[in-house]
Amino acid sequence: MCDWMERTAQKTIWTSCTHCLTAPPHSPSQFPSPTTRNFPAPHASSSATIVEIIASTASRWKCLKVDKSSFEALKESFPGPLTVLKDLNLRFNVDLLGAPVDLFLGCSHLRRLSIIRNSLWRRDSLLRMPWHQLTDLQLVESDPALCHSILLQCKNLMWARITTSHWDTVDAYAPTTSLPSDVDAPNITLPFLKLLKIRFEDDDSGEGSNDDSDDDDFCLVGPFFTPLCLPALRALELRFTYNTSWPAREFTAFQKRSPKITRISLENCRITSQQLVSVLRRTPSLTAFSLDSCFNCIDNESLQALSGENHPRPLVPRLQEIDWREIGRYYDPAVFEAAITSRCSTDGTAPLDVAKLKKMTITKASFAPDPFDWLRTLVEHGLKLNII
Repeated sequence: MCDWMERTAQKTIWTSCTHCLTAPPHSPSQFPSPTTRNFPAPHASSSATIVEIIASTASRWKCLKVDKSSFEALKESFPGPLTVLKDLNLRFNVDLLGAPVDLFLGCSHLRRLSIIRNSLWRRDSLLRMPWHQLTDLQLVESDPALCHSILLQCKNLMWARITTSHWDTVDAYAPTTSLPSDVDAPNITLPFLKLLKIRFEDDDSGEGSNDDSDDDDFCLVGPFFTPLCLPALRALELRFTYNTSWPAREFTAFQKRSPKITRISLENCRITSQQLVSVLRRTPSLTAFSLDSCFNCIDNESLQALSGENHPRPLVPRLQEIDWREIGRYYDPAVFEAAITSRCSTDGTAPLDVAKLKKMTITKASFAPDPFDWLRTLVEHGLKLNII
């Protein structure tokens, strides 16, 4: 049994350079093929056995996925420096307690890290990582201040995907961090970050309901943007809960420090029409713009601002892709038609400094009943249209 397990484990390492440290099935006949890495739920004793068996091959591990049980076994039977490890995926369901964990601190080639756990470590940094080496980070951590403390150390990040929560009050934000209260005084500069995805979640958010509530009940996410300076950022994706207020002041300051954004995606966002126009006005290089379940921002005012004909300085003149889903119906269909047509002119009358719209995705529920005759004309002249 053990000899067979060792041969299988070694073959898996050499063929796929990937290890999933979870418990084995109950018999050899139940083992998946060497390239399959989906194992049943682990048991502590079997995880320890697996770790002991494959420890001698640790110097060749390039990709490692570790869950709660196998992590405990790995701490007990640490195979030594993981010198060629490039990709690490940690999934936990327990807080780390006790002495600091240095298992991965010496991973000199580590570039991609995924940590999925709420309150994974305490404020005294029990889990230590070579944060400065990372180029790709996926982080699920409910405490946004801890997310900040990690980002502060990740100076070479190029891609970041973060799931976190919000600050209940500004007073709750200030005492637990050493971050500035002034929105124009950032202290987390990530000079190479190109993609940032942030998903704000909260168990008490009332997600799924779009009922209006008092401002006092709104969740605060503005402090998350306060310290960020991302001069190379190209793509920004933000997903909120329904009771999250739009952080207008903090986001405006953030945009000044992130002037190269070309793609913006907003989901479950309470941003208003005027606030949206303000965001777009500060993103002149925008080429793609997505809205999903944002019910208050597309109206006659914002559509007229998007028109390429009525403004000497057109809004987002490089815009080529629109993806609007579930945006409500607070606009005149004729105004919508004029705004889109002005960016897809078929007769050469569009302003020369406005890019032609190439792709548009919309939902039936948010727009007049299809088919739109005028949209058919635009499709015939090259617009890629998707109605869902």
